Amino acid sequence: MFNEQLRQHNDQLFEISRKIKYEKMYEKKKKKNLIDEISTQSRNKDMGQDFYEPFDEQQCENKLKIDSLYYQQLMENLDEEYTPQVENKLIKLFKTVREIYEFVNIKPEFFGKNIDETILQESSPEINRVLSKRIYETLDSLFYKLSPEQRKEKYREISEHFIKELINEGIEPEQAIQYGVKASVMENLLTKISFPFTCWSRVKYLTESHDYGLVFDQEQLVELVESFEKQVHKLSRIVATCV
Repeated sequence: MFNEQLRQHNDQLFEISRKIKYEKMYEKKKKKNLIDEISTQSRNKDMGQDFYEPFDEQQCENKLKIDSLYYQQLMENLDEEYTPQVENKLIKLFKTVREIYEFVNIKPEFFGKNIDETILQESSPEINRVLSKRIYETLDSLFYKLSPEQRKEKYREISEHFIKELINEGIEPEQAIQYGVKASVMENLLTKISFPFTCWSRVKYLTESHDYGLVFDQEQLVELVESFEKQVHKLSRIVATCV
């Protein structure tokens, strides 16, 4: 009787021991999986980060100075009555641009081939000449070099709503189309000035990356990008009246 009870007791101890062993193995595996997941997320969150240098405060300052000089070129024919209003819009835009570069931690890039901070050491006429050339080279590729069919394909859909608004306001259809398309071209140009292709591609990728969102405040980045796009959209309509 006693031996039977002892056997049963030992069986119970064995079963408890087995459960504890498996629970420990499960917890260890669970912990390992969690560590692996965090490690994977950490690697994935910055997929492509090796291609970008980290945010640089001084370069950002120089970039925004040059960006402001681009805007001076684009708005040299702006009615002085609207200058204070536009200046406020630009201050807000540059603040947003800085925040985005810093948020995604990439070194700001200058817009235009062979443009860097050394241009700030040149004379005003030389700066104006170089930047003006870069603007028209870009407009050439964005619009003038395109065939009518290519222009229609590239800009019709994105400008259609604005053109309808203008026509509803009493603007002649031909004039509305011309201004609407010009505003869309300018919006494309202004985006490139703030974020040259590689930087804008990086920013847009991070707004959509699931892995990035698991680690960083992706919602805040999306809000910053949407704010930037709205600001550029409004400025493009102003610039379109000046060029």
